[in-house]
Amino acid sequence: MGSRQTAIGQACGKAILIGEHFVVFGGTALAFPVLAARLQVTLKASERARNRVWLEADHEDSRRLLEACRRGLKEITGGRRYRLDLSVAGNLDAGAGLGASAAFSVAFARAFLALDGREDEDLVAQTAFEMERAFHGHPSGIDSTTVAFEVPCYLKTGERFVNGAEVGASAGFLEIAPGAVFLLADTGERRRTSEAVSTIKAFAETVRGGKIISKLVDISETIALQTAAAMQDADFEYVGSMMNENHYLLRALEVSTAKLERLRLGALGAGALGAKLTGAGHGGYLLALCWPDNVDNVAEALRNRGATNIICQTTAELAELSQTAD
Repeated sequence: MGSRQTAIGQACGKAILIGEHFVVFGGTALAFPVLAARLQVTLKASERARNRVWLEADHEDSRRLLEACRRGLKEITGGRRYRLDLSVAGNLDAGAGLGASAAFSVAFARAFLALDGREDEDLVAQTAFEMERAFHGHPSGIDSTTVAFEVPCYLKTGERFVNGAEVGASAGFLEIAPGAVFLLADTGERRRTSEAVSTIKAFAETVRGGKIISKLVDISETIALQTAAAMQDADFEYVGSMMNENHYLLRALEVSTAKLERLRLGALGAGALGAKLTGAGHGGYLLALCWPDNVDNVAEALRNRGATNIICQTTAELAELSQTAD
């Protein structure tokens, strides 16, 4: 790469269906891409004696963005140095729980690889995971994996037993059947994921907290496995009930808010099959599941309860992505 070149990378958001926070402590998380929420990263690059990254506009989290870019360069280039001018656009807000940092990381990696005329999904996923460390310290990997491959995914960070043998972490694609609709309703409240994770981690390091988290992780694990099977079988009523159970666990961690609870009760009152916070909590988005013929009623109830934005994601679209991944 001699002369100055320009490339663009895009990435979607994600929603955690089951297992946020608990995946950090060895549990399983289920997630799917949110196709209507996207970020675009534009890079202007040229080789230099040392790395220099410039953001074309001020960002609330500029320091972390710059550190993430440095990590991404190291992962992709293996030591080559660049001057980068970088701009970000899109409709994914930081702190909303829809994976803005993962989307930025994936879009950055895709743009940089495009400068060399390369496509490598595995390298994009690995680079995004390393970049996520700048935002979250010790990410589970569920966000970067789901966004990089743009397909429903599961990820387990802890030990598991297969045919009596203990094996390590695992990840893969999640099979989803058509027939239902996810609605994501924005509370308008924002908080950094790292803050919520740090608070729960500090609680888990106490004797009492460690016992409570361990018990909640066990329950969450059962919910995750049963939800994955129900999603494959199109048993959406059961998926909804599992979403409700997962929300109760998250509420026990005190990451819900009055606004999230208000939206949740509104969605359920309008006939949603289930509703829960998604992401780190302390605001962000509520995730509700409903039948296609009830979308308008649930959406209206969410707006009446104060939702500032609503995103629709059908399981038919997710089913198509799952088949493509196979």
